[in-house]
Amino acid sequence: MSITWPNEVNAQRTSHGGGGGSLSIFGKTNLHHPTRPHIHSSVKMETVLNDVTKGANLKHVEVNDKAAPMIENITLKENPFKKVTSELEQGRELKHVDQVNDKSAPYIEKDVQIKANGRDQLLSEIQKRKTETEE
Repeated sequence: MSITWPNEVNAQRTSHGGGGGSLSIFGKTNLHHPTRPHIHSSVKMETVLNDVTKGANLKHVEVNDKAAPMIENITLKENPFKKVTSELEQGRELKHVDQVNDKSAPYIEKDVQIKANGRDQLLSEIQKRKTETEE
């Protein structure tokens, strides 16, 4: 006995000319969830369970796994982290820096002048002209 999924039943019905004849053990497929097979009521559940528990005879397959890295003649060295951590725990004596040459600050030329913003004057002039036009 073979169990087919609902979408396979629809394909079988259309490939054999459609129509009312049932081609599998399933009933109407549009009434059920598309991912679960629906077993027709004429099939006894015991026969289905016996087929499932009996299992299937599978052919032997040889694996050709090409996902594994192709590395040959490799020797792994010891991780130097143990030595590094011991050096970090000992600490180091740092030298004092007398002169700092910090070039990260922005450079502004000496002849550059910052002037006041003329926004207040502009607003007062707009207000003055507005009152002149209203009169």
